[in-house]
Amino acid sequence: MALQTRVLVDGQWTTRSMDLYAILAGNKDASEKKMAPERHPAPSMGILTKTLSYSPVLKWIIPARIRDADKNDVIFIGERFIQIKELLPDGHLQDVVTKSDFGGATIRSARVFGNARQPVGPVDVQQGANMKEEDADIEMNLSESGITSQIPPQILIVTLDSNRLVFLFAFNDRLGQVKFLSSHMALPSQRSLLQTQGKHLAVDPKSRAFAVAASQDSFSLYALKPRSQLRAEIERGDELSSARLKPVREERQLSVDGIILKMEFLYPSPDDEGHVILLLVVSNDQKTRLLCFEWDYTTSLHTVKQLGTNGQPVGKREMLPILLIPLTIASAFILVCEHVVTVYRDILTGTATPRPIGHNEDSANYQGGSSRKPPLWTYWARPVRTADYSSGHDDLFLCRDDGIVKALNISEDTAIMLNTQVKAGTLRCNIDTAFASLDLGLNHPDLLIAGGDMSVGGIFEFQSRSVPRFIEAVSNWAPTIDCVFVPSNSLSRHRSTSTDAAPSRLNRLFTCAGRDNFGACVEIRCGMEGRMGWTLSNEEFPSIVEMWTLVDPAADGFSLLLSFPLYSSLIHLTTDGSILPDEFDHTQGGLDLRSKTLAVTVTVQGCCIQVTEGSIRAKRSLLADMSHPGLLREFLPSEKIVAAAVDPQQSLVVTVIRRRNGDVDLCGSRVSLIDDSISILENEQSISLTSEPTCLTIIRIRKTEFVFMGTTAATLRIFRLEADSKLVPIMEHTINGTGGVHSVCHSVSCVSSNDTQLLLCGQRDGQLQTFQVETHNESATVTLTHSNCLVMGTTSVKVFPDSLDSRNAYVTCDSDFCRVTYDELQHRRLSVSNVWLTNAGDPSYRQSPILAASQLPSSFQLTDATYAGLMVLILGAKLIVATLDRTAKVVPRRIPVKGTPRRIIFSKVLDMLVLVVTSNENKPPRQRSSPGIQSRSRVLVRDCIEFIDPDQPTIKVEGDIPQDSGSQKCLAPVGKAGERVLGIIEWSPSEEGRTYHFLVVCTRIKHSGGLPDTGRVAFFKARRNNQGGVDVAEKYHIRCDGGPAYSIASLGSSSLVYCSGNELKIQFLNLSEKKWQPVCSYRLRSPGLHIDVKGPLIYVTTASDSVQILKFEDNTLSHQFSDSVAREGLHHLTLPNLSITLASDKACNVAGLWQPPTRLTATPATVFEAELPGSMIRLRLGSVRPPWRSLAGLPGLLQDDIIGVSVDGALYQITLLTAAAWRLLRFIQNLCARSPSVSPITYHQSPLGHIEPEDTNPRSFHVDGDVLSRLLALESSELQFMLDQMSSSSDAAEVRARRERFEELVREVLQEVHDPVQAAMDYMRCLLQPLL
Repeated sequence: MALQTRVLVDGQWTTRSMDLYAILAGNKDASEKKMAPERHPAPSMGILTKTLSYSPVLKWIIPARIRDADKNDVIFIGERFIQIKELLPDGHLQDVVTKSDFGGATIRSARVFGNARQPVGPVDVQQGANMKEEDADIEMNLSESGITSQIPPQILIVTLDSNRLVFLFAFNDRLGQVKFLSSHMALPSQRSLLQTQGKHLAVDPKSRAFAVAASQDSFSLYALKPRSQLRAEIERGDELSSARLKPVREERQLSVDGIILKMEFLYPSPDDEGHVILLLVVSNDQKTRLLCFEWDYTTSLHTVKQLGTNGQPVGKREMLPILLIPLTIASAFILVCEHVVTVYRDILTGTATPRPIGHNEDSANYQGGSSRKPPLWTYWARPVRTADYSSGHDDLFLCRDDGIVKALNISEDTAIMLNTQVKAGTLRCNIDTAFASLDLGLNHPDLLIAGGDMSVGGIFEFQSRSVPRFIEAVSNWAPTIDCVFVPSNSLSRHRSTSTDAAPSRLNRLFTCAGRDNFGACVEIRCGMEGRMGWTLSNEEFPSIVEMWTLVDPAADGFSLLLSFPLYSSLIHLTTDGSILPDEFDHTQGGLDLRSKTLAVTVTVQGCCIQVTEGSIRAKRSLLADMSHPGLLREFLPSEKIVAAAVDPQQSLVVTVIRRRNGDVDLCGSRVSLIDDSISILENEQSISLTSEPTCLTIIRIRKTEFVFMGTTAATLRIFRLEADSKLVPIMEHTINGTGGVHSVCHSVSCVSSNDTQLLLCGQRDGQLQTFQVETHNESATVTLTHSNCLVMGTTSVKVFPDSLDSRNAYVTCDSDFCRVTYDELQHRRLSVSNVWLTNAGDPSYRQSPILAASQLPSSFQLTDATYAGLMVLILGAKLIVATLDRTAKVVPRRIPVKGTPRRIIFSKVLDMLVLVVTSNENKPPRQRSSPGIQSRSRVLVRDCIEFIDPDQPTIKVEGDIPQDSGSQKCLAPVGKAGERVLGIIEWSPSEEGRTYHFLVVCTRIKHSGGLPDTGRVAFFKARRNNQGGVDVAEKYHIRCDGGPAYSIASLGSSSLVYCSGNELKIQFLNLSEKKWQPVCSYRLRSPGLHIDVKGPLIYVTTASDSVQILKFEDNTLSHQFSDSVAREGLHHLTLPNLSITLASDKACNVAGLWQPPTRLTATPATVFEAELPGSMIRLRLGSVRPPWRSLAGLPGLLQDDIIGVSVDGALYQITLLTAAAWRLLRFIQNLCARSPSVSPITYHQSPLGHIEPEDTNPRSFHVDGDVLSRLLALESSELQFMLDQMSSSSDAAEVRARRERFEELVREVLQEVHDPVQAAMDYMRCLLQPLL
């Protein structure tokens, strides 16, 4: 059927015939087009993750010399990293280097082989003469390329869960940087995980062989090459190569029936050189047997034979041994079990003889806790002894998990081979397998180190019949269950007039850590640690102006000269820390202590020069001949010295003098010391100044002294200082600023690297200006080129040089104390690290603003090298002498709590941290009606609320909450014993202008008799009282009979949303009627573990269904979106500005879910997914990046300042990238995956082709910042080499295309650049700066 209609064609109405069905179809299409919503494609973005700090959990601690025979190193082995620390003569550890490039694999076991440990110090001449060549320590020589050409005394061997066996050691290159050299080989492949070898690793005591075993059924033997052969292979080339590090001579795989419980090599007889003995403890068919294998090292491994057919069975109490300890005498060994310790000997005869050892320790758990089981022996250590003593004796330390250490002395003098066993002491930590004995020499007491198990470990000095002395803590903030950022406008402000309250501009990160008696609230800080030593308090210190450290070669210790507004003070510290003379004695001869000191120094000739406001004084020595007045040059009363500087190298003095008529002159003079005769030679020529100085410094650059002077006119003037103290003007540089006093220079210093100087200018407006210094030898002048500007704070910046390293300088500003480093070769920019002071006796110590600082010189200027580089600081009313580390790390600040912390929030109303702590209450045993039945004491486990102000003393809790007699006063119990708090929030409902404050907790209540769990939502009213405590009272609670209350969040001004069981509920509080009104509910498929509310949308992380997004509208809940993958969720973080939700799960993934503006589908797109080493228990967003690491203006960034926290304490920084930045960084990462220098373990698994990033898989949008960081540790030439690398199947055209693609990707992010390779390296260096 046709119809005629009029249509508009080219502006004219015309009549056309149309079919009826065509008209109806057109109307339908128009309706669909009108109703169809606009489709928004998912954005293309990437995720960059980088490890901020590895987990502090240690698996083993091994003393080993894998770097050099003269380096007393200690190896910390974690799950995914190896860290070398050096043991210093004072018993402290110093970080050296960390290795983590194992391709994401987990370390299963580790041992060292090589020379046996020898006592530190000189070796006896006769003993050294009897030492074989192969057992002697090998000297580390440098080849022409700057790489060591010989191996160290010991080599570390590691097994990985990727079925690899890794050999590695460390060395120093020509630049002094510590590098690792490693080689690896494959372990035998197995079908079953339990049969995969690597679980057990044992090394022959004479390093002739090692064995690797699986959990059951199989093990492999490896014969090692003689040390002379291995050394010859290493020395064949000029450089070390992993291809030549092949210590294995032969290997053989064997099998056993059963589960391999323990495996160790036994010590052969001293006169049996070739005998190798391997012992396995195997469990099969509910029986445990000892299997012994032996062979002659000089023969093949095919001659290995087993003693006996089925092995020797052990007793029932020894079926599950905890430890197998080989003894150095009689090829004996010890089996340590839960209830018995047994010595076995004569295993080589076919039947070993067991001898039980009795226990004489208290079986009660020393540290208490919630466990009722008796403590277990967990590990052992063998201290170093002399060769003569070790030939007939064996000393051992056994440690128990509650911290008790027992000392055993083994010899053949008795039938049971045990001379003595005594309790050596108790360590203040729980102990697992991270336990070892360190060595500082035969004249030093034994040192034991323990990595705490869910507690802080430490280094302890053991002396006979005395309590172990604590030396240094081994940090551990695991397990980390929760964390929170403290807003910068809260704890950062001053709450008192105390000088110990330190302001801070940035958010601070606090975590829950530890367990039971070792629970703590830990503040995570990154930087260099400064270990506090001597301290001195005085009320005069807060008014200090300046401080100098002075060293008199003829005196013991060192001196401090403190300048105050009206006087000066001289303090002398001796070696034992005593103070001589009286610190405020103004009568010291030769020094003017009644005036303000402007400059002072001790010259290289030992002469002491002091400049005050009215005089210049010189003494032949600082402390010698105190009654001698020295030489004095006094100025007229009408003249005043306003600034001064002294050069200790040339004994030159520069002063700025204000005359009576107001003129200001710059003058130079020289102090001459000839045959104990002192004279002050003044240069008659002075320079008139138009503005007064703000700072005056003498800096030596290329053997020429220059005077740098900041002025009130916001300029920096430079003068050359001649040997006769003549001053020659060089230049005047205007410092860019806002003008006035806030742009003037406050202090000046200089750092240098690779013969390149960088001038540091600290300004009064909180900025640190840097200038490249160029010298002109022909005219002895310098020119300045502005390099960079770092924002350090808001107050004046004080900068002074590092006496130990010319590349470093120290900066103080506000409450920050930092070290700046300039490395022209590696960085081409200035890097900044915080310095955090720690007190071994007070782990909660927090440093206050630094009022004055000075550093002792390097060791060649001191008679006692132990003082070299010591930092002397004035903080408030305290003077502190500290030792600074040279590398940055996490420096935790630990605030103890009364139990196991599990939740933490920050209360804005109380301005305090609020923690949920699980505490243990010891109850007396119940009275039994039946006689003869002994009752046991009871331990009640109860959750409590604890309030912490990190900057104030412990807060006391008061109120009407009933507290049992055994509870702590600073805890507010929640409900009855056994009720577990699962979540806590701060809630401030308001109505009609009135606002109330509550702490709301959601709980789980377990019931006996098989009844299902229930829960509560409890409301606590808390407020600070006038006594500084907190008044707490429980006001309401909501019963949750449908299941535990897993999570809770506030909704609007007077509503709450919480999850009870699998049901999400919303309730409204009618404040006028004080009644709860149910609003609506929604049934989830699994419990909601975390709730977050953004406007009308409610985001819920569920236990089995990832993130669910619901909408609350018209008093109803409707489902909006859910993840397409049913993840076992842990936490999420919403980023509304990007419409992205970061979701973490138990499978160690972090996914980015994009929520479109309109609801097109119920499944949000997964735009990226990152697989991390651990599961992110928390994802937090906060402003924590220091101002000197600001990424403002850096292209390619979408979101920064995200931190992920794993339950094992590992910290990760997360950055979201644009598509262009992701493509560039992923392209570089793909190159690194094929580089043996960047990925030494896994490079062979990646073919050279296929470099272009894929965009089909969400996991391809993940950029691993740890891989890029390893590239940054190398020079830019490594990236250049990777771009130009050719494989056997590639050609020049492929390499050229790869280079062109790389340059194209660089231009997409950084626009046009001169050197794309260097620009990419600089871009990554900025992007990967530590977030904390």
